[in-house]
Amino acid sequence: MKKPNLLIALASAAIASLFLTSCGAGFDAPTRHIKQVTDGVEADLGLVKVRNVVIVAQPDGSGVLVGTFVNNGEDAEIVKSISINGTLATISGSIIVSKNSPVIFAGDSSNASAVVTLLNSKIGKRVPISITFSSVGTVNFTALVREKAGEFKDVVLKTPVLCEDPKAPTCTPAP
Repeated sequence: MKKPNLLIALASAAIASLFLTSCGAGFDAPTRHIKQVTDGVEADLGLVKVRNVVIVAQPDGSGVLVGTFVNNGEDAEIVKSISINGTLATISGSIIVSKNSPVIFAGDSSNASAVVTLLNSKIGKRVPISITFSSVGTVNFTALVREKAGEFKDVVLKTPVLCEDPKAPTCTPAP
């Protein structure tokens, strides 16, 4: 008589453990909907993707945009404007986002730069960003302001070198 009670207890424990451990699983689990896996923000505007955007605060009070714009469409998009914390950014370098030609802001492989001379925000806060493209419109989001340290220690405003040959590895195609 003790053996069936033991089997029933084990079966009950097994069934209970399934319910207790899988309550967050399934198609609507909150962990399936996480978009931001780094400090950088992602935003989509049709076929144009804005990836891993952060603002790096500079010692002089300015802010440099870090991120990548990708176009999955056949038609090229032009970056018309970038606003950081309500201030229009100065953009230099490549502003044309073509298929298979991402626009990269900051870093060793950058081909564009965007900076605001007065960021007016503290490190660790989020600031509003507004990016307007020629055809697909405007995308608005908030991005984290990072300190110029760690992986962002070398982020500075630099003007990309423009050239006539877009295939040259160290040059940015002229718009």
